[in-house]
This record gives sequence, C-alpha cells and structure tokens, in this order.
Amino acid sequence: MMMFNSLPPKLEGVFSRCLDKYGLAQSEQKYYKLWLSCYLSFCKQGEWCPSAHRSLKAFIRNLEKKGKPEAHIEQAEYAVKIYFNIHEAVQDKKRRLNQLGVDSSWDEAIEALKVAIQLRHYSPNTLKSYTFWTQRFRRFYGSIEIKQLTGTEISLFLSSLAIKEQVSSASQNQAFNSLLFFFKHVLHQKNTEIKNTIRAKRKTYLPVVLSRSEVDAVTAALPEQYRLIALLLYGTGMRISECLNLRIQDLNFEAQTIRIIRGKGDKSRVVPLPQVLLPQLHAHFDALKKDFQSVDKSDYNGVFLPKQLERKYPQAGKEWIWQWVFPAKKLTYIEASEGYKRYHLHETHFQRAIRKAVKASFIPKKASAHSFRHSFASHLLEANIDIRTIQTLLGHSDLKTTMIYTHTVKMQTQTHALSPLDLNLSLGKRAHKASDKNLSCVSPEVKP
Repeated sequence: MMMFNSLPPKLEGVFSRCLDKYGLAQSEQKYYKLWLSCYLSFCKQGEWCPSAHRSLKAFIRNLEKKGKPEAHIEQAEYAVKIYFNIHEAVQDKKRRLNQLGVDSSWDEAIEALKVAIQLRHYSPNTLKSYTFWTQRFRRFYGSIEIKQLTGTEISLFLSSLAIKEQVSSASQNQAFNSLLFFFKHVLHQKNTEIKNTIRAKRKTYLPVVLSRSEVDAVTAALPEQYRLIALLLYGTGMRISECLNLRIQDLNFEAQTIRIIRGKGDKSRVVPLPQVLLPQLHAHFDALKKDFQSVDKSDYNGVFLPKQLERKYPQAGKEWIWQWVFPAKKLTYIEASEGYKRYHLHETHFQRAIRKAVKASFIPKKASAHSFRHSFASHLLEANIDIRTIQTLLGHSDLKTTMIYTHTVKMQTQTHALSPLDLNLSLGKRAHKASDKNLSCVSPEVKP
C-alpha cells in the first residue's frame, strides 16, 4: 500500500473549501484528500514536481501498474486536478502582488496589504492600524500614482503628522512601521531611503501602577460580573484580550495553571492560577455549565472558533471545553449558517466598568484595565521575585521591556558599609521579611 502523510493544515483548509464548492459530500471528501496525500507522497519519493502535469501522468501510470480500479483512478485524477487549480490561483495572486508597484490601483494595493498581513498571522489590531495609516497616507498623496512613491514621500508625511497634526511620537512610529511594511511587502520597494527616514524619539513611559489598597478599592467597586476578570488580571498579569479569550479547557484546576494561547505576538505561555480565586472560579464554572446545558441547541451553532479549526471540526463550537470563560450575554446571528453563535465578553464593556470603578474609588491616577498587569509585575518585583521570572510570566520577548518596572517600585538601597562576608546574613533577613508577607513567588495575593 502506498505510504502517505496528512495534508498541511493550510492546504487541507483550501482543498476542503474547493470540495464543498464542487458539491462533494463530506463522506466522499476524505477519499479525495487521501488521493491528494498519495500524490504528494509519490512526487516527494520520486522527486517529481507536484505542480507539473507530467507528474500527474506518471502518478496515473503508477496506479494502473498496481491494478487500481478505474473508478479509483478517476477519483485520484480529479483530486490532483483540483490541486492544480489551487496552485494556479496562488501563483496568479503572487503575480498580481508583484505587479502592484507598477500598474495597480490604490484599492488593489490596500487589499494586497490585508492579504500580506493575514498571511503572516498578525493580530487583528495590527491589521487595523496598518490599514488605517496606509489609508491616511493614500489621502495625503491622493493624486500621486503608487509607482511614483518613494521614501521621500514617507518623510514628508511623517513631518506633517509631527508638525501640523502634532501626533505623539508613538503614533509617528506606528505610521512609519505601517508604511515600511506596505512598501516592503506590497510594493516590493526595498529602498534605503525608507529605512533612513528620521523617526521620532519615543519618550520614556512609566506605567500607572496601583497600590495594593487601590487594587482592592477598584475591584470592590466593580459590578459582580467584572470583578473576577479584574482579579485574574492582577493575579496573573494577563492582558485583557488574553483573559477574555480564555476557554474552559485553558484552566487546569489540578495543576493550578492557566494556558494562554496565541497571546500578543502569536506567543503562548502558561501562568499560575491564584489559589485564593479557586472557590470563585469553581462557582463561576458551575454557573457557566448550567447556562450551557440550558441553551436551546436547535438554532445554536456554538461559540466562535479559529477559522481553520472551525472548518476541520464543525461541531467543536458546541462542545463544553471550547466555551468561553467570560461569554457575552447576547448571541450573534449568522446569516450564512442561519443560526446563532456566541462571542466572548467585549473589551469595551470591561474597560468602561473599570473607568467607572476608578472614578467611584476617588483614586488620583489615570488607571485602566492594563494597570492591573503593571501592578502585578511591580508588586512581584517589590517582593524580590527574580525579574527573569516576571519576564516569563508577562510573556515579554526582551528583558528590556520588563526592566521598565524597576522604575515603578521603591528601591531598597543598602547605604551603610557591609562586608561581603555578611551578605548571606543580610539576604537571609530580607527573605524572612518577604516570607512574613505571605506572598506567592509567582502571583500577588489577591482578595476575593
């Protein structure tokens, strides 16, 4: 029997959509995928080019030689021809992208920008900001053709942002990165003038850190449905998007860990689950389970899933493990499926509740939901937790990013003379003081 491997996820997703388009039943599609896998394995073993028609002829001859039924051979040939159509469509898209810098319109360029970002699996926020600044750049030079744009135009645009509109240095740098990506990956202009454009110097930003009493005051002022979210942000250092994207299977109560999938920068990590929140989380999960069991399954299509996963496992959204930890109250109607789906709680609802809670607590700081993350890192650093550990918990790639928190805590500098022989004694006293505070080595103590 011919050996074969499973199809690559991206190819399998596109191939499945084509099979759906051609009206093939789900029960038949697995055989077409099997034949395509066999064909690709045949090409790899015989060093044939998968996109060449002569490779298909050689594959058919090999099947005939092995005495395969004619119906199977026709099925295999049809599967490979669908693959050829997919390959030709991809090549055609690449050719159009390569011509964008010469004879394409702005609308096509913006669409190509979105494709380039999605191919690299950048976050939706990156897609939104890059598209926004490219559209601003387009309006600024509306009468100039794309092929005439150079790094000089970028410099003039950034100067206008700084002098005329007086935008912040962070916005200027965001605009520069957006246009650099646009010129490099869409227009295919690797012009040195772009890289040599003068960039705004970003000012040192000190994050807003709440004291422990302020954290307690804000969480106490929050409505019940938002309080657990705030405690998790402070107790684990998660970003608000990471917390709201949690699913049931991401919390491991036995190991007391939380798995964060595809956080910022498409990175994943594991953080400790605060022990003090276990009773609240168990009660919250019990309430979620009751709601899940009481939902009318007739027109409920489950929760939203990543696109590839949803195509591969159409019914996974109805399973308990994929439900949101913090679901939205209302369901979203999807016309294509003629049913309802559930999204997680929207960030703006929680952010609005935080602003009201800060105002009601009379805290003289411009605190936001992200301040809980800053407070998490600062309080751990204040408790003498290793900064490398804090870097790992926060998911920072560079230690320099974590080092900013050294400016947010009170430094206990040794001022009197001390012999190196007495350092162990001094460190022992500091460790004893830390243990007296009953602080966890990985998470600040939070009050339920």
